[in-house]
Amino acid sequence: MRITENENGYTAAERQYLIYRYLLENSNKDHIITKQQIIDYLDTYDIKIHANTIYNDLNVIASMYKITVEYDQKKKGYRLKDTLFAPYEIRLIGHSIQSFKFITDKKAQSLIERLKTLTDHYTASSVHSDAYVPGRIHSNREEIADAADRIYQAITEDKQIRCDFSFFIDMNEKGEYVVKDMTIFVSPYKLIWKDGVLLVLVFDHLLRDFTNYQIDYLKNISKPLNLPREGKEQYRERLINGRFDFDTFFKHESYEVKLRTTVFLASKFHLLMDVDLTYALPWHSSV
Repeated sequence: MRITENENGYTAAERQYLIYRYLLENSNKDHIITKQQIIDYLDTYDIKIHANTIYNDLNVIASMYKITVEYDQKKKGYRLKDTLFAPYEIRLIGHSIQSFKFITDKKAQSLIERLKTLTDHYTASSVHSDAYVPGRIHSNREEIADAADRIYQAITEDKQIRCDFSFFIDMNEKGEYVVKDMTIFVSPYKLIWKDGVLLVLVFDHLLRDFTNYQIDYLKNISKPLNLPREGKEQYRERLINGRFDFDTFFKHESYEVKLRTTVFLASKFHLLMDVDLTYALPWHSSV
């Protein structure tokens, strides 16, 4: 196997990258790599190297990747002293990915596998294997992660977005709910993680007030539109008044919801519903 092949074989930079990856994947505070192990590893790539060259390569690696290569006098070997993430941080990120409800199983596994490449295989083998997330149900919509990124982009660029939202409008002759999609325009301000669910705090142009949507209930989320966000003054006022916290941003009041009258409003927060259920409608509050 060769990364780049030319008449002189591997370049020094390619060799040094191989050594760096070998140290990253096989050393930590409890495991060291000896000079002979490095020599034997490079030999699997048909790279012959003198032991003295290793010292120079390790210095180059430390400088190039902004890391510290530590030599353990007692164990007579090398390890990476500081890496991009500590082992507990890798496991924490892995557990967090597992708790996300808005991404699919496939996406979660893909993210975790890439996360493992940032650490040694001892730590990688423990990522999410010892964590249990009760009530964890993945979304089945592959596009949600990309949709969330469009919202991030719109917030950064101070733009509106367009999306479709499903709502109940009536019941047919069989007593079944009739569901249709309505296109809405909103100004996103914050993405909010709550119990593994991703929501977006928006200024809703129809309601003329702030509300929040669970992202996996939205469809066809557009790229940032060439329209500036609305609701900036109201948002700034609530920040000044210290009323931004998700649980206190709105004063929730309960209302009895009747199917054929306010079912449209209720469905903005609850897609599963029944007649005469009580809902909290934050857009009715005065904040």
